[in-house]
Amino acid sequence: ANGFHFDANAFANAIQFNMTQEDLASLMTNYMNSEELTYDNNLTKLGYADKNSPETISIYPVDFPAKEKVMDLIDAYNSDMTAAGDDDSTILSIVAQGLGVTAMPLLSLRNTLEDLQTMKLEPVPKRVLGVALPKSPTPAAVSFAAFLRKQFAYAP
Repeated sequence: ANGFHFDANAFANAIQFNMTQEDLASLMTNYMNSEELTYDNNLTKLGYADKNSPETISIYPVDFPAKEKVMDLIDAYNSDMTAAGDDDSTILSIVAQGLGVTAMPLLSLRNTLEDLQTMKLEPVPKRVLGVALPKSPTPAAVSFAAFLRKQFAYAP
């Protein structure tokens, strides 16, 4: 005798859909779009991130004091990066990750990352420059400022 019995009608009756015809059509359409049904896309939809190249970082502190600590750490990191004077490379790194676009002086773009493309802007944007002098400038500083005014025909 066979110890296993399968009742197809009972199995069919056990499965019920709580979907409208429109919901079912949408579900089937999504499954038929095989371009999106890849291992990597499924991992992304489920929130998986590669630690070596995260697209975003989500931090969920347990309470408000923990949130303040996280914000203090981020603020300290940002201050350290600003103090290090490496703002340009930070901005370029963000652009290389596909998170933005930037316009900056060509001098800042001279050693760009391989993941970036650069272009000159036409017409060339103009920049207004100023000269900073101490309150009691030396004669050489006064002469240099006068030279700059003459050179750039600046009229205050």
